Amino acid sequence: MSNLVSPLFVLLLLLLAFRFAHAGVDLNVGVDISPSNTARKFYFNITLAQLNPDCNASFISPVINGQFPGPAIHVVKNDIIQLHIYNDPAHNFSSSIHIHGIRQYGSNRFDGVAGITQMAIAPGETFIQEFQVLNQTGTFYYHAHVGVQDDTIQGPFIVHETKEHLDNYANNEIILHWGEWWHQSFHDRYEYYMSPRFVGDGGPDSVLLNGRSIYANTSINAAGAASPDCKGFTYFDVEPNKTYLVRVIGALTFRTLGIAVQGHDMTLVEIDAEPVQPHKVAYLELSAGQRMAFTITTGNHAAGSVFPILSNYRYRGQGLGYTPNGYGFLRYVDPAVTNKQEPVSFLTTPLVKDLPDNIFPLVDTAGWITSELKPGATYPSDFILSESATRTIKLALKEVDMPDNTTRFIVNGRDYVAEPWGNATMSLIDRVLAEPDLGALDAGDGFSFAHQTYPLGLGEIVDLVFQNVQLPTGNCVLHPWHTHGHSHYLLAEGPGDYNHETDKDIRTYPTPIYRDVSMVYPRIVNDTENCGWTKVRIFTDNPGVWPVHCHITAHMLQGKMVVLEVAPKKLDEYYVPGGYQTLKQDGSSEQSGSTKPTDQTGQAPESQAEAEDNDDAQKNEGSNDLQEEDNDGHQDNNDDVDSQQEESEQDNDRYGEDGYSDEQDEGGDESLEAYDKGGVDEEDTEDEHVKYD
Repeated sequence: MSNLVSPLFVLLLLLLAFRFAHAGVDLNVGVDISPSNTARKFYFNITLAQLNPDCNASFISPVINGQFPGPAIHVVKNDIIQLHIYNDPAHNFSSSIHIHGIRQYGSNRFDGVAGITQMAIAPGETFIQEFQVLNQTGTFYYHAHVGVQDDTIQGPFIVHETKEHLDNYANNEIILHWGEWWHQSFHDRYEYYMSPRFVGDGGPDSVLLNGRSIYANTSINAAGAASPDCKGFTYFDVEPNKTYLVRVIGALTFRTLGIAVQGHDMTLVEIDAEPVQPHKVAYLELSAGQRMAFTITTGNHAAGSVFPILSNYRYRGQGLGYTPNGYGFLRYVDPAVTNKQEPVSFLTTPLVKDLPDNIFPLVDTAGWITSELKPGATYPSDFILSESATRTIKLALKEVDMPDNTTRFIVNGRDYVAEPWGNATMSLIDRVLAEPDLGALDAGDGFSFAHQTYPLGLGEIVDLVFQNVQLPTGNCVLHPWHTHGHSHYLLAEGPGDYNHETDKDIRTYPTPIYRDVSMVYPRIVNDTENCGWTKVRIFTDNPGVWPVHCHITAHMLQGKMVVLEVAPKKLDEYYVPGGYQTLKQDGSSEQSGSTKPTDQTGQAPESQAEAEDNDDAQKNEGSNDLQEEDNDGHQDNNDDVDSQQEESEQDNDRYGEDGYSDEQDEGGDESLEAYDKGGVDEEDTEDEHVKYD
């Protein structure tokens, strides 16, 4: 082994020693050896279905297995997941699936971002995503990462701490999967955002809970139904005097919502799949891509008692009062009664007309209650927060009108580049590996013009400043920023323009929480164009090309996204599972990983009709589970962790106003252990065909 003198390397060695001494601790720094590697297979069939979730406007929409939302996937920490995604040839659009919040250690090629980590899955193709859920538990979800398909290609992805928890979660967990419905086809909406006709976004027509609602202006007939196939609002049966874990998923693409449950105290315990110390909250602030979990203890209420699950708009639109139709209900049942009543009453609207006052504040407050939160787990990673950042990158993305009258976002004043990542035949990860020369870097922020990325080395502490900029109309709005491949520590937020000299030491969040979607709030000062900022910190322990983007889908499509390029040449030294893509044309495979999985069928196990029939049989429609029947298949884990010295991949001294170098150490990129992993043995792979039992 080479002589390594870097202080950060010494710290990493100490972390490794601590890790081996405390094998059960989730450290969230670097790549860990998995104590278990049960393999679970799931099959997704991307098809089209006629959807009318708010009983008012019906459109053909892309879905998974004929179902909206898609089936909930339940797995266990450190499982190997093999997701077979088949894009039905009967339609004419390509797609991809991103498992939102899973950091994909060593499996960058399976992050599911079309054009960046893979080619889009064309009609008739199968793409195998295989990855290990390393050291993560909690509430996640999956969604499409092409166009506006994420409106309807979405579903829960839940990672349980143990198999015992997986086997018993249904007894005391509830999933609130919030989405939106637009009275416009997905083709037309995409074309509107990208065309000269775009003049702004009025937002969705309905807010959905687990894929259901009733449009505010829908007439209800005497029988209490809007139409024979109208399922009404989502309800959840609960028993008296029992504690439930409620998982909340913001599968939203535009709005930020306030969420509350009438008559029930909520204790927040998780944000973005990371634990927080229990904290009572009056309401949740939930934006696109964010997830939370809270506990409630039911009261001693009689069977048939009903309590609304409420939502209101924050920041955009109303800001006051309730959403017109974003509701669900808790319904109390007698646990001794086996035949539960039918939800006929939930097809009517009077229940949502008599709602309590003042659950939600009348004025929006930047930061919500985040500054009061404390992490719920102790990680031996204090150096990430106590040390100075090796560099700070300020990202000011401004909306501009292009010469062709379309609307796009530009980054730090640079000219807009159409389709900057990948091309028609090669994804960005393949391109940067084939053409590794970074070329000239922007003197201001270290941006590579050749790769259209921000190059970073392994083991860097990097601060990202998301700078809000007024729209051409003069409005300043909220933006939820999502980091792929790395969760981040939320450090600070402030008004106006971020000035590194005066603001670099500000910490408005004294106990930073670890998350993957953080808000940039609208905070105008003296009519300056720059109108509020948020600073987050990442530790670059995961090689690959990783998008960082606004999770308002229209903004992302219009260019509100950058890519971090983290030591891609080191990717193959990390855990690289074996996924691949089969092509419709000749049946050949495009090798994306080190080994192919044993099952290469890519079959779609259920038809749309079967999925719809099973959907109707569910109690809590819209959150059907897709769960493995575990046969305790394991294989020995004999992987070695080797510490290796990393060579610097870029000059960190070339930063000006927007890319600040906060350390003068010229020792090159810091080192991080490499993680090697073999393929999946056939006898250790569990085959999960999609079923809704």
